[in-house]
Formats: sequence, C-alpha cells, structure tokens
Amino acid sequence: MASGLALVWFALGLAGTAVGAVAFLGAGWTEPDPWKRRFYVYSTAAAGAMAGAYVLAVLGVGRLPIGGGDGTSPVFWARAIAWTGVAPVFLLALGRFAGAEPTTTQRAAGLGGGAAAGGLLAALLPAGPLSILGRVAAGACLVGVLALLFGPMGSSASRRHRSVVATYGRVRATLAVALVASVGVGVAGVAGLDVLPRGATLPLFLAVDVGGVVLPGFFLCRSRAVLHWARPEDRSEPDDVADTTAN
Repeated sequence: MASGLALVWFALGLAGTAVGAVAFLGAGWTEPDPWKRRFYVYSTAAAGAMAGAYVLAVLGVGRLPIGGGDGTSPVFWARAIAWTGVAPVFLLALGRFAGAEPTTTQRAAGLGGGAAAGGLLAALLPAGPLSILGRVAAGACLVGVLALLFGPMGSSASRRHRSVVATYGRVRATLAVALVASVGVGVAGVAGLDVLPRGATLPLFLAVDVGGVVLPGFFLCRSRAVLHWARPEDRSEPDDVADTTAN
C-alpha cells in the first residue's frame, strides 16, 4: 500500500481517471449510433486503463527505484504500461475522427505505442547501450507521431466541417503535450538524467495521466453534433446542429 504524500497523489489520479471513465461510459450507454458510440468506447477504455494503473499504484504495486545515481528515482511501470495502450487508442480515434487514411491512422497508433513502450524500457533498463537505444527509439517514434498529427492527419481534418477542425486541434494539442511529457519524463527524469526537482515527478505524472486521458475523451465526446459532422459518408444536417465547439 502506498503511503504519505504519494498515496494522496495516487488517490487523486485514481479519482480523476475513474470519474472520467464512468462519465464516458454513462454518456455513451444510450447512444444508438454505432459511429458515435465508438468514440465513447475509445474514451472509456483509455480512462479505464489508466484508472486500473492507479489502483495498482494505490495498492503499492508497480514502483521500482531506478536511476538517478542514488537509485531512488521511481519508475511507476503500471501507468507507463497503460500509456502503451492509451496512446494507440486515442490516435486511432483521432484518425477516424479526422477522416485520415487508414494506413496513416494505423501508423500513428503504432508509433504512439512504440514511443510509450520505448520510454518505459529505457527507464527500466540499466544504464548502457540498450537504455540509450530505448531512448533513441522512443524519441524517434514520438517525432513520427507528431509529424503525422501535424501533417497528413491534420490535413485530412482541415477539409472537414469547422467544428471537426476545432475539435481535432484541441485533441491533437492535448495528446501531443501528454505524449511529449510522458515520454520525456520516462526517458530523462527517471532514467539517470535528473532533470526534475525531487518531489515533482508524481504531480507531473498525475497531470499528464489525468489530463492526457480525460481531456481528449471530453473534447471528442462532448457534442453529438460534432461526431455527426465527423462521419465520413454523411453530410446531412444533424438534429442537434448547434455548434458547441466553434467558440
């Protein structure tokens, strides 16, 4: 069982991600349209996976004292493993939402998972060539994801309804910040490069994890009208046509 301030941070992370998962599940439960419902499923799965990781953290599972020279910098592998699933799920959702080519979406999802996995392996491996290789691989995958988000996927989204463009921009920005922060902390802050002040790792993890799984789901699912406009084959006027994302 975690204790002290760490328990407080873990409990906050669990509460934030669990509330998000329940909210997405409840909102999508009565959605009859399979196209719209899939985005609630994506968001529920991502938040639920991260909530599960924080359950383990609260129970004291998943903390490894690695790196930092004195061996006290923690790697919380449960949340890092969760990101290897969360990143591909949201990148798949965002690619579908933007109307990107399936191969582009699949490539982004694979690179997102690779970036998260590379960061985790780099942190877990002892200092040496393999750890360096893991950091390089994670960085390369991250650059690839960003190139696709701001390149082909962004270009596809730009040809859609203005509400889709606005929502895509919000989700893209949130995911980009979360991935850069998560991979950056995993590679640098806990793998022998003490770039974070002592005590700052857990609050940063909390902000990245909760914001990175709840905000993208919120932006994607908050308006059924926007999900209607994102449907590739349907350009008819939705019933709830009021544009809630234009401002």
